Amino acid sequence: MKARFTAVFAALMLLMGLYHAAAEQTAEDFLDRGIFFAGRGDFETAIMEFTDAIRLDPDFAPAYNNRGLAYAQTGEFTRAILDYNHALRLDPNYMIAYNNRGLAYVQINDIDNAIADFGEVIRLNPNSAAAYINRGNIHFRRGNYELAIADYESALWIDPNNAHAIQWIEESRRWLDESRRQRR
Repeated sequence: MKARFTAVFAALMLLMGLYHAAAEQTAEDFLDRGIFFAGRGDFETAIMEFTDAIRLDPDFAPAYNNRGLAYAQTGEFTRAILDYNHALRLDPNYMIAYNNRGLAYVQINDIDNAIADFGEVIRLNPNSAAAYINRGNIHFRRGNYELAIADYESALWIDPNNAHAIQWIEESRRWLDESRRQRR
């Protein structure tokens, strides 16, 4: 009987400890778990974790940004953009949220807003080769090869070994030459 009481008492203490530990979880704890689940490709669980982080701290911009990333991974670009917007209201200099929102805008074909967001990333961090490449890709898709080349060259100036920039400078020049030949 004493052994059974001890086992029940130990189980109750364990449950109380787990409850107490759960009650002390922070928004950062939920953010970390959300990042873990997103890294495993479990975006639905990640979204729940990020939502719990937001519930604990409604002013926690990284939770909105990361939930936006998870929504984007599930193809819910409009919801992702809403979360990026919220993160940017909380932190207007949140460069990663501008970049992520720009990528989401590309997915819904809102090209003007995508260009504006990548421009904002460049304003906040002029050494972001990725932002120049992202904006260059949009210019290329629009047939603005000279602007694309300028952005790819800026990326190459920042990162001289950037294979993407090298490849797309050559491709943009080829398309620019072709478009000039067709205009003659």
